[in-house]
Amino acid sequence: MSLVPLRKSLFRFLYFIYLFGGITLAFAQKTDSLAVLTAQESAIQQYHKATFLNARYFNGREYTIQEFRPIGHQFFESLDWDTTSIVYNGYSYDGVHAVYDIHRDIYVIQNHDGLNRIMLSPEDLSGFTIHGHRFTRLSKGINPGYYEVIYDGKTKVYCKRFKTRTEDLSDRTVQIIYNIDDRYYILKDQKYHQVKSKKSVLQLLGDKKREVRRFMRGKLYKENRKKSIGEMAAYYDQIR
Repeated sequence: MSLVPLRKSLFRFLYFIYLFGGITLAFAQKTDSLAVLTAQESAIQQYHKATFLNARYFNGREYTIQEFRPIGHQFFESLDWDTTSIVYNGYSYDGVHAVYDIHRDIYVIQNHDGLNRIMLSPEDLSGFTIHGHRFTRLSKGINPGYYEVIYDGKTKVYCKRFKTRTEDLSDRTVQIIYNIDDRYYILKDQKYHQVKSKKSVLQLLGDKKREVRRFMRGKLYKENRKKSIGEMAAYYDQIR
């Protein structure tokens, strides 16, 4: 028998062993990695459960609502509880059930008993995310409060979400009405500027006014002020 076919067969056998062993090792490593990740996630969940009742943010005055059948409501986006994340006393927390009263600028959480509502101290609550929107607390150079972060570049854009409260006495009964009143601000050169129209934004971005105006051609500013102002600031940062 020739040695050439024998050598080829031996080579194929050894290659098969090498390939199969590599696949087995990779599968074992992958299985071990998944086991480690599962154990880590389980430990994190157990930690959150153990520390939930002792969370630092369960501290504040009770929040009460005295309105009776108002037209609209005083909350941001919805009066239903949302699962949010917060930054409280420098610590981050997820899974916090909350609503945001934008008329009174109060962030309200659901107590661990599920019955009471707690107002978090604005001095301790530096930011939060609710209904997919990120808010941060501003206090210097602008009226203190929570502002939605629209664009967080070198030229920053914020929106003060607000609802005005009026009383209608025309039908001999007091009827409470809430109306949306959003206000936009641009932080440029360390100073906050309130902007309303496209013209006011262009004037503020004066050194690149022509370029930004050209960029905005064909875009409907009034249809979505939030998006338009953010895009104008982002483009301004890009070309300056």
